[in-house]
Amino acid sequence: MLFGLLYFAALREFITLTRTRSGDHWALQIAFFVAVPVQYYLVCNHWYGLYSILIPVYAFLLMPILSVFRAETTDFLERVSQVQWGLMLSVFCLSQFPRC
Repeated sequence: MLFGLLYFAALREFITLTRTRSGDHWALQIAFFVAVPVQYYLVCNHWYGLYSILIPVYAFLLMPILSVFRAETTDFLERVSQVQWGLMLSVFCLSQFPRC
């Protein structure tokens, strides 16, 4: 539970430092309320196959799709890449600790 809260706090802090727009809110909600609990669940149940591809593949594909449907294309690549790498650094990399 401690690591789950740590992921959430680290991702929240990273996102507050980046520029986001209202079109990114659905993608951010997916990152906060779906990716963090699912990643933590996969680590706890030792599903390392799905764990290792959930964020780098599925989340990286889903988040830009959700952002583009909101029709805000100003600095789209910059905003999406910041959110994606925030998710990668603060959730995926930190989730290696309980696995060890």
